[in-house]
Amino acid sequence: MLMILGIQSTAEAWEIKSTNSGTPIRWADGAVAIDLDFSAELYGIHSADAEREARAAFASWGTMLGSHLAISFETGDAGLGTGRDGLNVVRWGTDADDEFVDPVALGTTYLTYKTSTGQILEADIVINGVNYEWTMVEGECSDRYDLQNILAHETGHLLGIAHSVDHNESTMYPSAGMCETKKRALATDDQEAITFLYDSIVLEAPGSLTDEILGCQTAGGTGLWGAIALLLVFAGLRRGLRKRHWGIASASAVLLVAGLGSAEASTLLQLEPSELVDRADVIVQGTVVRQEVVLRNDQPTTISTIAVAGCANAPCPATIAVHQLGGEVGGIGLIVSGVHHLAVGGEVLLFLRSTKVGLRPVGRAQGIFQVSRVDGSEVLTRDLRGSVLTRSGKSREGARESMSRVQFDRIYAPKILKSKAP
Repeated sequence: MLMILGIQSTAEAWEIKSTNSGTPIRWADGAVAIDLDFSAELYGIHSADAEREARAAFASWGTMLGSHLAISFETGDAGLGTGRDGLNVVRWGTDADDEFVDPVALGTTYLTYKTSTGQILEADIVINGVNYEWTMVEGECSDRYDLQNILAHETGHLLGIAHSVDHNESTMYPSAGMCETKKRALATDDQEAITFLYDSIVLEAPGSLTDEILGCQTAGGTGLWGAIALLLVFAGLRRGLRKRHWGIASASAVLLVAGLGSAEASTLLQLEPSELVDRADVIVQGTVVRQEVVLRNDQPTTISTIAVAGCANAPCPATIAVHQLGGEVGGIGLIVSGVHHLAVGGEVLLFLRSTKVGLRPVGRAQGIFQVSRVDGSEVLTRDLRGSVLTRSGKSREGARESMSRVQFDRIYAPKILKSKAP
C-alpha cells in the first residue's frame, strides 16, 4: 500500500479520501443501493426531474467503475435519511434546523467507514435547498446553481474521491459558480482517480454492512486518533509529496501544537465580517484543553473543550464545548467534507453558532482564528487554504490569512459589540 501511494506522479492533481491511519477509503465490490429523496418540489424542480439529474450524475462516474460496483436506485420519502441508518440517501436539505444542512455549503457528503480497512459502510449527500437556489436546465440560468453539476461533484466524494485542487476543469475541483455545468462530464483527472481507487486498491476482508451499522456499538470513546509517528509517516507519503490533505478528517488529542486538524476542501459561501458576527451566538477566545470523539446518535462526533480566556461583550464561562461531526471511534469513522477540527493545545478565537446538537463554528473554517504571539503581540490567523469561497456568482480560492490584533479589532471589534454573544 505504501509503495503504491508513494510512486504516484506529481503531475496528477487528484486525491483520494483516507482514514486517519492512511488507508484509502472505498466501497467493497458489489451492490450499492441509493435512495433518492427529492420528494419536496423546490425552485420549480419536480421530484422526477431531480431524480433524473441524480441518476445522470451517478452515470457520469458509473462508466469508470466497470464491474466493481452495481449501483441501483430507490425513490421516495426517506425522511431525514442521514446518519447511520443503513441507507445511502441523496436528498434535498429543506429545513434550516436540520443539523446536516450547513448554511454556507452548497452540498455536503457524509461518509461512514470502517477504520481498519477503509470500507465505506454508508454515504449520504445533502443538497442545500435552504440557502441556495437551483436549476437543471442548461443554458436557462442567471443566478442559480446547476443541480446535476453539484451532484456529480458530491457523487465523486460518495465514491471516495477527494478534491483536485490543481485541475480547475475537473469534476472534483472544489469550486462551482452559478450556472456552471462543466462538472457534469468527468475530466481525465477524475477518470484517473476513480480508476486508481477501484482498480489498484483492494479491500482486505470486507465486512457486513448490517453488522457494522446495526451492531453493538455503545456511545463513548477516548478520541486518541493514532500515534504521532504514524501521522508523520503518512503525511510524508501523501501523493506527490504535496503540502495538501487527502480529505482526512483528523485532529489528535496527543498533538500538543497550535493549529487545526486537516479537512477536505469545500465550496463555501464567503461571509463578510459583519455576517460572521451576526451569525455568531458566541464569540470566544481560549485554548483547546481536551478533545474526545464519541458516538452521538451512532455517529462519530468530535467534542473540543475550550478553556475560555475571554468572550465578546459578556461574562464568560470557564469552559465551552465545540461539537463537530466527524472523527474515528470504536472502529467507525465519519468524514464530513469541509470540516476543520480543532487541535489540542491551540489557542483560538472562535465565532460559534448554536445548533440543537451544540456549538459549531460559523462558516466552517471562516469562523476559526488561530492565535499566536510574535514579539509579545497577538497575531490572528485564519487558514482557508483548500476551501473555495463563493459570493454573487464569483469564486476565489481560500488562503492563509494573518493579521495583527490591532487589524483584527479594526475589522471586527465594532461589529462584535453588536453581536448576539451572551
